[in-house]
Amino acid sequence: MRTKAIGLTIVLVVIFAAGCSSSPKKAETKGTEPSDGQTASSQTGSAVMQWDRYVIRTAQADLVVRDVEAASEEIKRIAANAKGFVAQSNLRHENDHVVADISIQVPAASFDDVLGQLKGLAVTVDSVRISSQDVTDEYVDNEARLRNLQASEASTLRLMEQTDKMEDVLAIQRELTNIRGQIEQIQGRQNYLKRRVDMSTISIHLSTESATTLASLRSGRQPLRTAGTAWEASLTFISFGVDLLVATVVFLWWFILLVAIAVVIWRLRRRRQRRPPTATTES
Repeated sequence: MRTKAIGLTIVLVVIFAAGCSSSPKKAETKGTEPSDGQTASSQTGSAVMQWDRYVIRTAQADLVVRDVEAASEEIKRIAANAKGFVAQSNLRHENDHVVADISIQVPAASFDDVLGQLKGLAVTVDSVRISSQDVTDEYVDNEARLRNLQASEASTLRLMEQTDKMEDVLAIQRELTNIRGQIEQIQGRQNYLKRRVDMSTISIHLSTESATTLASLRSGRQPLRTAGTAWEASLTFISFGVDLLVATVVFLWWFILLVAIAVVIWRLRRRRQRRPPTATTES
């Protein structure tokens, strides 16, 4: 038992030392190290070179077009020409109009050019919202963690080759499985970030204006539409009044019944009061 504890302790110490021995490296910068013959100013310039940034760019555009279906096909063509693809497409009817929601992914280098082409399809550009997310820090930190874990994995494999005890082998195997799981998790996250950086997402909402709205924009006035709106408002008011009357009658049925009984009693008493007295005959 004591030998087993000592062996496991040695394994953990070696693994910990291997993980700590690999210090994180800074993100690589463009350019080369200055030679001995370079001046101090050139060395300073090399020292302040900026890192390559990892930026995820997205955009949402609300476009008014003449023909939603034709515009949808044109958006697919624009994405394909930019070596991108359509991630999602939804064409549907809302009332009497056709609308569409399309999401495309295009190379980050073509982001601005594609967005300009999309605006060119619109009769009216209602809104365009562009957002950027800088993930450089996360990407660099993950790279440092990945290098440390890979170094620990290599040290653990070497240690496994040098041990003969089954207890130590099993302990090393468990630690190796844990390290490889962390490596795969970080690599998956790095791949996801790289794809998001390389391919920008643009979400487009397409809609059309009705002929009435277009005519209103051209003329500035539309009495027929105003009259139609007033007629619909009057029908809504009448419908509301009828509903209110029905609800009142149903809710107060007992009160109406009492009022009806009171009216009947009152009318009977009035009728008796108006009846002339009968004459008495003398004998």
